[in-house]
Amino acid sequence: MTRVLYLYAVLAKAPRRARVRGLAREKVRFVRSGRLVAAVGDVRSPPLPDLRNLRGHDRVVRRLADAASAALPARFGSMAPTPDALHASLRPRARALLRALARVEGREQMTLRVRASSPPSRSAERPGTAHLRRRAARDPRGQDEVRRLLELLRPLVRAEHVQPATEDGGDARIEHLVDRGDVAAYRAHVRRSARAHPGLRLACTGPWPPYSFAEEP
Repeated sequence: MTRVLYLYAVLAKAPRRARVRGLAREKVRFVRSGRLVAAVGDVRSPPLPDLRNLRGHDRVVRRLADAASAALPARFGSMAPTPDALHASLRPRARALLRALARVEGREQMTLRVRASSPPSRSAERPGTAHLRRRAARDPRGQDEVRRLLELLRPLVRAEHVQPATEDGGDARIEHLVDRGDVAAYRAHVRRSARAHPGLRLACTGPWPPYSFAEEP
């Protein structure tokens, strides 16, 4: 049966003595493409997008991120029929991917989930104004407590990515790229802020591979 290449991550260089198994328990191997290295597995068919496989993909990406100084996770289900097709896909994006690898080297992602505020309704307000005010309220950086926390975290943060809530009172995400050695200090700041502001609906997870700071391979 014809096999295809399943892409797990793009690296700056292949890690030494890394023994990683993929979703199908296949050996993950490292294919050079110009100045990039692709971590791939040989599989028979695309994996189903179920919870088990999603977790398995993340497990492989974590192993690669731990073994390499810089790794850009690939989206689940990224595949190429041949090595030539893989090279053709990566070649036009090589410069952007190299920049992203330099940005994430030696760093990890921390994620804050923050409950967005719900703006009070104002009966006399025009619909357009109300819409803009609701959109602004979905960005957690508008909350005083969140701004103070972000100021505390700023010396540790190398890059930031914000996903506002999609609905009033929903959860927003603030993702930070931090040096690997600063994760404990980051968590300590978040814990202190949560104790100081018990009304702040906040959850901190990580460290993760830098999913939100990778140019899409």
